[in-house]
Amino acid sequence: MHRSVLLGAADVQGRRWLDAVWEQARLVVEIDGRWHMDVRAWWADMKRDNELIVGGYRVLRFPAFVVRDSPELVAMLIGRALRRPGDAERELAARSAFRDNRSN
Repeated sequence: MHRSVLLGAADVQGRRWLDAVWEQARLVVEIDGRWHMDVRAWWADMKRDNELIVGGYRVLRFPAFVVRDSPELVAMLIGRALRRPGDAERELAARSAFRDNRSN
């Protein structure tokens, strides 16, 4: 995870800072404070999300109070988004194979 500049979601100056980006997973996480509630800021956020989604990214948004008050929920949702399809099935198969090997 890192803070990153995404050219496809550029601002007027040609750059856009995002709160968190996992490039390999094509996942963006944004944390919204109270200034995001203004209708123009809200539209700017929606427009940027749309650009990211059209560009192949997934976007998770959290209000700042949820990050502060329920960080475990935020971490759980990010973790779920970072898992690739099939990871859970592969993990269960690996556990099952491990158990089978231990019983032999």
